[in-house]
Amino acid sequence: MRPVTWVRGGFGMVLVCWPAAVVAVYSGRKGSHVDRWVARVLGVRQLAQAIGTAGLAPRPVLLLGAEVDVAHALSMLALAACVKSRRRAGLVDALVAGSFAVAGVVLAVRAPTDRPTGDQVGTLEAVRRMRNKYAATLAKRVQPAWIVSAGVHSEMQEM
Repeated sequence: MRPVTWVRGGFGMVLVCWPAAVVAVYSGRKGSHVDRWVARVLGVRQLAQAIGTAGLAPRPVLLLGAEVDVAHALSMLALAACVKSRRRAGLVDALVAGSFAVAGVVLAVRAPTDRPTGDQVGTLEAVRRMRNKYAATLAKRVQPAWIVSAGVHSEMQEM
């Protein structure tokens, strides 16, 4: 697994297991029950994304993960702009999400585009194909038209 996957998974575990500590670091205050609940939900998302982009994730899956991180960063910037009491937490989380987005794009650019070899076929290969199929379907619905027209999704479905 890539180091960024371990970092993302570890970050998700920290959010799930110790949300009060993360809220305190992010916001500089104890935080409410709702703040801790939101931190846990975001931790579960980070864990799911770490699992979804682990291993031999192809370029479109990595790009989709980066887009999720960009959307998260933008939502946190909007929160920081609109809610003064959440400004610090929003800016810190936007920085974290933006960092994961950059890492995802770098990984996607470096991802191999060739088909897997025969020795990679098996149970894990079947799971990877299923993940790619659903990621391509989701990506076609949420990505901008210029990305869809570039044919990135057909590359993923062929794998």
